Amino acid sequence: MRSSDARTLTFATNQVELNIWKFLSHWVPAYLADGISMFTPSQPGKKKYSMIRAYDKVHKASLTFTFFTKREWTWTAGNCDMLLTKLSDADKRTYNFNVNDICWEEYYPKLLQRN
Repeated sequence: MRSSDARTLTFATNQVELNIWKFLSHWVPAYLADGISMFTPSQPGKKKYSMIRAYDKVHKASLTFTFFTKREWTWTAGNCDMLLTKLSDADKRTYNFNVNDICWEEYYPKLLQRN
């Protein structure tokens, strides 16, 4: 994944491309930062932060998400639909959770503007 602009993300299309981008955007800067920090003084008793170790942890953690991100998931709303049919008209107005009433063309842009 690379970003040329704060609002534009492009995902790697294969493992080779992903590894190249990881190397260029994670490992090279991490080794440079750790190399520079080796020559800067630190406070006595305070351990220096290792960017290499941090990125290693990030990459290991991202591997745990692979199971969930590489598969297609199907969600059903049977219980929600059943509950919606059993509500009275007054309760339907009070607890409005019918997703068919959502105007998705308006919802998504507003959702993205919040972030």
